[in-house]
Amino acid sequence: SDPYKIHKVKSFASLNYSNISNFYTEISKIDLLAVHALKLLILTATRTKEVIEAKFSEFDLDKKVWTIPEHKMKAGVEHKVPLSDEAIQIINFMRKKHNHEYVFHNKATGKHISNNAMLVFVKKHHLKTKITVHGFRATFRTWAEETGKYQHHAIEFCLAHQLPTKVEK
Repeated sequence: SDPYKIHKVKSFASLNYSNISNFYTEISKIDLLAVHALKLLILTATRTKEVIEAKFSEFDLDKKVWTIPEHKMKAGVEHKVPLSDEAIQIINFMRKKHNHEYVFHNKATGKHISNNAMLVFVKKHHLKTKITVHGFRATFRTWAEETGKYQHHAIEFCLAHQLPTKVEK
């Protein structure tokens, strides 16, 4: 049986990729913790949990790589994410703001920002559009598939989806 068929796919409301650039430009004008986190999430096509729990120690800015440990990954496998210059700027910006373990440090709790911080921002600031934070992964996938430059497996790898068979891996 095909493992992709068993997995029920929930569709998350997402932004059309033709609008992502404008959306990113708009939110970049706002200096909010949740926005910096959201920008990193968009740039890296990662999940909420991975971003909010990101620690400075996971980032190798010289090598431009973010290594997310297996225990934070949905599939339970370590994931290496290449970082753009823009993503690196966000990490450096946060480092200048504070010296805590978590990149997106919540002063109130002494831990990281909440699971809902980015979603609350998106809902508050984009009343016209029904988008979810998780939907940015769908936006990434649609863009990558429709540009036609990337293999399906490469796209799945970027999204840290486990490929079902050893052959496909």
